[in-house]
Amino acid sequence: MENRNCKVCQKEYKPYFKEQQTCGRACANAAISSAKRSPPRACKGCGTEFQPKKTKSAYCSHDCYAKRHGTVTKTCETCAKGFTVAYRFRAQKTCGTECAKAAIAKTLTTAESRARATAFRQFPDRVT
Repeated sequence: MENRNCKVCQKEYKPYFKEQQTCGRACANAAISSAKRSPPRACKGCGTEFQPKKTKSAYCSHDCYAKRHGTVTKTCETCAKGFTVAYRFRAQKTCGTECAKAAIAKTLTTAESRARATAFRQFPDRVT
């Protein structure tokens, strides 16, 4: 077979197979990874062009994603203060760990909870 130019580095090489398009393993890997790479696109948040790491990436960074997606303002069930959370955490009921601990402690001190705990200690297999 006659010599060819490598598809990646343009060096001349003698192919071992008729389908061979690169001079070696390193250039072959580079050709494969460049073929899989998505083309650059504009960020939906800020509009700058970026190279996506995944084919479905639409934002250049997590900050752009967070700016684009809304936040929710809620009222803490324990202390009644207002707090803001990301939309995906909209089910959160307390403003922080201390209030969450207080809310859990409040629910565990009810008579029903104490009765269930007592029943569980006496008959653990019968409690539903």
